[in-house]
Amino acid sequence: MRSKRYLAAAFLFGVATLFGADLTGDWQGGLNAGNEIRHLVLHVTKDGAGNYTGDMDSVDRGINGILISAMSLAGSKLTFTVEVLHASYSGTVSADGSSIAGTWSQYDQSVPLNFKRAAAKKEAH
Repeated sequence: MRSKRYLAAAFLFGVATLFGADLTGDWQGGLNAGNEIRHLVLHVTKDGAGNYTGDMDSVDRGINGILISAMSLAGSKLTFTVEVLHASYSGTVSADGSSIAGTWSQYDQSVPLNFKRAAAKKEAH
């Protein structure tokens, strides 16, 4: 009986570690907008209370700092809302924390949108 409890505890610790990945940083994705791919950069940070927050850039359109109104991570499920665009996103973070596969919904349309973690920027010396 005791070994089953240890096994369950180890499993739960592993799950917490697996899905407790820190999403802060930059993520790159491409949104299929009919005849073109719109390149997006998702910037994820944490506020003072440890809640995820962020903004997005529409690279091809030269629009930076599109505010994300609400963002949450529950287990491996990431959701966020961009009120100014009447849009939302729902995705699943990969087990290794390197990608997010999901769906962008705007007005009455939904399209796949996947993000990959961007390489860390090297600091200039």
